[in-house]
Amino acid sequence: MGRALLLLLLFPILSVPVFGKSDTDERADLIGSDAPAGKLYVYKHSGGEPREIEVFFPPNHDPAKSRAPGLILFHGGNWVGGSLAQFRIACAYFASRGMVCATANYRMLPKAEAKKLPPGESRKRVCVTDAKSAIRWFKQHARELGFDPAGLVVGGASAGGHISALATLNPALNDPTDPKDVDIRPVAFLWFNPAFSPEDANDPEIDMQRHLAADLPPALVFFGDKDSWKKGWDAVHAKMRSMDIGSIELQIAPGQDHGFFNTDPWQSVTLIAADRFLARFGLLTGEPTKTMPASGEKLLVSGDAAQSPAAPKNKAATVEKISIAGKPVTIKVPDQPAPGNPWLWVGEFPGQLKSFQDGLVEKGWHVVYIGVSNQFGSPRAMEVWEKVYEEMHGQRGLSAKPALLGISRGGLYVTAWTRLHPDRVSALYLDNGVCDIRSWPAGFPLTKQGKGSPKDWKLCKTEFGYTSDAEAGEKAAKPCDGMLPAIQAGVLLISCHGTADSVVSYEDNAAPLVKMWQDNGGRLKLFPKEGADHHPHGLPDPAPIVEAITLIGESPAPAIHQ
Repeated sequence: MGRALLLLLLFPILSVPVFGKSDTDERADLIGSDAPAGKLYVYKHSGGEPREIEVFFPPNHDPAKSRAPGLILFHGGNWVGGSLAQFRIACAYFASRGMVCATANYRMLPKAEAKKLPPGESRKRVCVTDAKSAIRWFKQHARELGFDPAGLVVGGASAGGHISALATLNPALNDPTDPKDVDIRPVAFLWFNPAFSPEDANDPEIDMQRHLAADLPPALVFFGDKDSWKKGWDAVHAKMRSMDIGSIELQIAPGQDHGFFNTDPWQSVTLIAADRFLARFGLLTGEPTKTMPASGEKLLVSGDAAQSPAAPKNKAATVEKISIAGKPVTIKVPDQPAPGNPWLWVGEFPGQLKSFQDGLVEKGWHVVYIGVSNQFGSPRAMEVWEKVYEEMHGQRGLSAKPALLGISRGGLYVTAWTRLHPDRVSALYLDNGVCDIRSWPAGFPLTKQGKGSPKDWKLCKTEFGYTSDAEAGEKAAKPCDGMLPAIQAGVLLISCHGTADSVVSYEDNAAPLVKMWQDNGGRLKLFPKEGADHHPHGLPDPAPIVEAITLIGESPAPAIHQ
């Protein structure tokens, strides 16, 4: 039986594999050209050419039984060159560690074609479009390939880092033939000297800074400190910090230029660092199987706290990363836990309000976050929260009543938990928090007309099983539904909100709860920010909110702060 027929029988519903192509077809001087190739498939055709994806499997992999995490990486090459060979060694390594890995190529416009583009349209657009298609193909066939599509990591090098970011963050530039119901958002990024250029600002569709959001998944970024592309990264990183995005870990290779990670010793150093990063999110287990070079090369970690002199000194002894129900959990553990083991449970955006979180940690609080993004506080999300609570309270002995933090859409998670378990909440802190899906993401005209988010609204309706806007409007929980027991249980309600929030209006979200607490003598703290919009979150000095939460229980009388 020929090789083509055999593979078609093994994978009958996948895209047709490519045959007759070997390593000798690659240029001999390409990085990784001597590394074994993965199983080769065509994920689409564009520009009259097949676009290819190589897949690498763990040892003794049984797709019918496995739900391993997934990884897809995109090669560099200045948007005009490069090869699948670049990430073969990395893919083979992470496959040996238990991941289903892939590396994909993509369309690149020749100079002659690029010159014909309309003014303001970058040649990079077609690269992003194909990267989207590759990620969708990979996730669409997750079951046949044997990995969990909810555990997908995306990344790339140089130009590949750029297109991997824009492919997942920019909702536009889709191939019209792609299935749009395949969510391509990853759980984490791996970026090897990602090439972000100031010139990208000329085309908003490929400009990283235009598509940053506060809920950016965790990212590990490598750069050589002599890399001329680092200036572009520094500008993007500065924008991230201005948005209080704290999910970025930057590691610097001293004295190294662009592409330092392609060969040893730095290739091993970066793969070990990436291994440890993924293990912290429960995507890998055990220690890296590579060893650090005897020559002593080491990466320098350059975190936000180290770069910002204004950042408070965090006395957390450890940041623990575990997995519960297949979801990544982050636990900030204080050096000296306070009596009763109090803890803060973050609904979404764990990188936001870092100074507030650090203030609690310094007072002996644990801070816990579980990543169940895009579930909008649904019953499915609450099933995972139940398991987290059992681990934190039942197994680790943390307080039976955590304080809850709901930033923006995170409000949906913390209000859902409060309805279910008013006796398992000490404080409900809403920071421009969503409390009504009709306001956001639906954008229905209530007291005010919200902006909404059509993409998120579609996901939200699917998550709750609503078949129409009318059904959602009728059945969705309203802010005050089921909340009276929380007042009776003494839950402190805190609302920090912009009075001019154009995304999540205070009037349609936290305000009904505030009135309910006031009318029923509930414990309440208000921190209005006159004229402020949705961003930035929190207070410039979080001390008053830290104090309000840490003093819970000292006085049962309502305390209304204006």
